[in-house]
Amino acid sequence: MRRAYGTRGETLGRGAYGEVYKYASEKSETTDGTRTRTRTRTRTGTGTEATGTTGREETATTTSGRGRANAYAVKELNKRKLANVRVGSSRTLLDAAEEEIRMQSECRCANVVEAYEWVNDARESTAKIVMEYCERGSVVDDERDTFERFDLSDVKAIARDVLRALRTCHARNIAHYDVKPQNIFASASGAYKLGDFGCATRVKPIAVGSRREAKARAKAKANAKTNANASELERTHEFVGKTPGTPAFTAPECCEGEPCDGFKADVWALGMTLHALATGRYFYQADGAWDTYQKVLRESVDLGEIARLGDDGFTDFMTRVLERDPNERLTARQALKHPWITPERRDDDAGAREKSRKKSIWRRLFSRRGRRR
Repeated sequence: MRRAYGTRGETLGRGAYGEVYKYASEKSETTDGTRTRTRTRTRTGTGTEATGTTGREETATTTSGRGRANAYAVKELNKRKLANVRVGSSRTLLDAAEEEIRMQSECRCANVVEAYEWVNDARESTAKIVMEYCERGSVVDDERDTFERFDLSDVKAIARDVLRALRTCHARNIAHYDVKPQNIFASASGAYKLGDFGCATRVKPIAVGSRREAKARAKAKANAKTNANASELERTHEFVGKTPGTPAFTAPECCEGEPCDGFKADVWALGMTLHALATGRYFYQADGAWDTYQKVLRESVDLGEIARLGDDGFTDFMTRVLERDPNERLTARQALKHPWITPERRDDDAGAREKSRKKSIWRRLFSRRGRRR
């Protein structure tokens, strides 16, 4: 581990099953951005207490990286603890940790923290997830309950980048399921990236014309309680059966343990994240998880403080992503097209069109000169 990724340095974060450290190499190994092949190996050895396996087994998967960096964020997980917690009839949290890096790798894009490698060496008591290091850290520290408000320009930049990340995740049939300020990281380039896929879950698509689709439509029509609309009837994926990771960012429909739309739950969590960044505090705060869920169910988000910021576009955007009815709530793709998000993109597109127009004129001029000769 030291040979490949350098020496372990400062602690970047702590969790119930391990810590995240910065690893830095002695020499800079950055590249020009070309794609490289990174081997991801899983090793288990004979009689290893930490993994609970016997015999020797080695598997390898390959992910595409962007080249060697000179610093990494490495999540070190206690294998003994993970192997002793079951999350199904045949899976443990150690298996879930390996699945975490698979999902994070599948969602690779400019706004997702890149996952490089899963290291499970039988000689070590910890398994490791090697990830991209974001120099500026998370946008809000874990320890803070209140913090300085973010400028709306920064809130918009964070919203745009995280929505792009969610658009990619949802297109890969993966719900992040724990969007919050602590899981949004800022890189030195100024880009914001969604990280920590520890709560992420795969969402099963519904095949058109299948029995599953027919059953989902029949259930939607019969569900008078939710007053299902066209959005519900056109649903293309199954609901998620587990509750999102952090109570204060959990959508109302997910607070009672019922299956819910994982993609729409991600959009709600982003809305609550933006509300916190714009106001400097978390709206749903309570003593414990149960009390927080009850508060989410009882109280609607107060957008008065958002409205007083004086940006009507932001207020309208927040109203749409924090719609309590998930059928009326925007998807990540729809939210990216909201007028509050798109002006900068439109300016970029206008510039690109003008540049293309000028190139076209020059091509026609040179083409005519060629014919005259």
